[in-house]
Amino acid sequence: MDYADSDSDEHSNHESSVDWFITFQAVINAFKFMSRVAGREIVVRDAKRFHHFRNVECSCGNYW
Repeated sequence: MDYADSDSDEHSNHESSVDWFITFQAVINAFKFMSRVAGREIVVRDAKRFHHFRNVECSCGNYW
């Protein structure tokens, strides 16, 4: 493997993590939106806490 290949691999890994973050943020926004559209509370658990989405607001104050 030459230098160009290894540099390319590092760049790819960095982009993958950014893509994941963007996707994760999109999911959060979807939960917020659906809580308003459905007129219901949506409860989601992450590794540390439960998040309650009501009327486009999260109970944690968007502390993700």
